[in-house]
Amino acid sequence: MFWVALMVVFAMGLQNAFGKLYSKDVYAPTTMMTGNVTQAALNLLKGDRIKGGQDAVVLFGFLAGCFLGVVVGKYWGLQGILFLGCWCCW
Repeated sequence: MFWVALMVVFAMGLQNAFGKLYSKDVYAPTTMMTGNVTQAALNLLKGDRIKGGQDAVVLFGFLAGCFLGVVVGKYWGLQGILFLGCWCCW
């Protein structure tokens, strides 16, 4: 389990670095979803439009990833992280 956790932390580091190095190529930072969700909620409460659907893409992608993580965790446990990590990077 140590190596699985180490690979997950390494992958999170790569994701964070990609968002910093190629900020013009991503919709929004995916490593700070609390800020993204808060901003989208504030925009909806103020009656503002979601800017070009970019917020929706990031938020729904995050939500889909959360549900996928729950399903994989329920049926395969932490070993499923290795499968998802390899599949998503393929």
